[in-house]
Amino acid sequence: MMIFNKLVVFAAVLVCCTGLPASAADEFALMHAESLGPLKLGQGKKEALANLQSKPRVGRMEEWAADGGVHQRFDFPAEGVSLSFVSDTRRSPQQLDSIRIRAPSSLTTKAGIHIGSASAEVAKAYRAHFNKEESQPGQTFVAGSIYGGLIFSFKADKVDQIFLGAAAE
Repeated sequence: MMIFNKLVVFAAVLVCCTGLPASAADEFALMHAESLGPLKLGQGKKEALANLQSKPRVGRMEEWAADGGVHQRFDFPAEGVSLSFVSDTRRSPQQLDSIRIRAPSSLTTKAGIHIGSASAEVAKAYRAHFNKEESQPGQTFVAGSIYGGLIFSFKADKVDQIFLGAAAE
């Protein structure tokens, strides 16, 4: 079973068996339901890479002790996109684990938020998922959680960067 699927099962068990409120499940639901343009977490490497046109800088495969997965990063500076893939082993299929975009990316969230959107637009679009404790006013807006969600970074009150995935273990 892939690491990505293990996280989904873990989240479901966490909610069902620990009595956590539904909002705890919602932070992971957003991460799995959201996309940046055609890029969606859990996509296979071939499908995800087919959506980008420029040549990537490919990072080394690295095993992470935190999750036991083998991670590899693909950076597309000309498109403002960084993708992280994960697999169980160095030879098993890789799945999209996180996405980070910045200028000149034109990708948008499902709610239409893009690089350059005003912070007020982000707050309106994602208010139901706002995580006040993990956000930093004027700097970041966390929708869901740093453990699984969307993180918007701002410069001069405009979206400078969007991250989809788990930023912390």
